[in-house]
Amino acid sequence: MKQYRIGDFAEQMGVSIDFIKYYEEKGLLSSWKDPKNRYHYYPFHQASTVMQILYFRSLGYNVKEIYDLLHNMDEEACF
Repeated sequence: MKQYRIGDFAEQMGVSIDFIKYYEEKGLLSSWKDPKNRYHYYPFHQASTVMQILYFRSLGYNVKEIYDLLHNMDEEACF
């Protein structure tokens, strides 16, 4: 599975590193931290989450609402 360092991931997604850090802090994105070099790596599938966050933000949703929407979508996908 392809994984990207935070700067590369942010650049590919057209967002800032602060955007990625903020939404990871809020529990909407997740990364893997390499214990050797302490870099954070983001798997490619997180790109769809970034796109969903951007979409919901454009509709005026706040972080709490986006969190709820994304987690409800995950639960519905399980059924």
